[in-house]
Amino acid sequence: MSAGTQAMAIAHGEHVVHSYEHEAELVASVCPYVEARAGVSAAFPADADSPRHARRMAAATLRRWGHDEAFIADVSLVVSELASNAVRHAGSSFAVVLEVQSPLLRVTVEDRAPLPNAASGADMLPRPPHGLCVVDSLATSWGIEPTRTGKIVWAQLTYAASLEP
Repeated sequence: MSAGTQAMAIAHGEHVVHSYEHEAELVASVCPYVEARAGVSAAFPADADSPRHARRMAAATLRRWGHDEAFIADVSLVVSELASNAVRHAGSSFAVVLEVQSPLLRVTVEDRAPLPNAASGADMLPRPPHGLCVVDSLATSWGIEPTRTGKIVWAQLTYAASLEP
């Protein structure tokens, strides 16, 4: 079905069903993202399913870039934890950015909720068994930055191969 035919069918209240051969196609259709040579970004709603979609987007991207499954698993867990925090604690839509800064991959999750204590972020210290403790154990470094509209939580992970997207 062409895009024009599909748009007309939707406008007339008809349901349009898509089938996807690969999971990455499904993820891209649910949440379109922008991919550049050195990174990828995607926006997600404040929905309980969004962390799963963010995790799958990250895994599909890293596979496309040729990273090994162990690294993909680590990054997927970091993305899942940070995205879950945005939905669960911030109650906010969020954006995920994966950016290659060879030999590091920088993962950022930006949400719309300000830091609890904007001066220090002390309420966001990693405490077992909380998600930030998992992030702390997998990342080379991580941190929190206030923004005008909320905050960015970032983590950097080192990858073994000298791969570029």
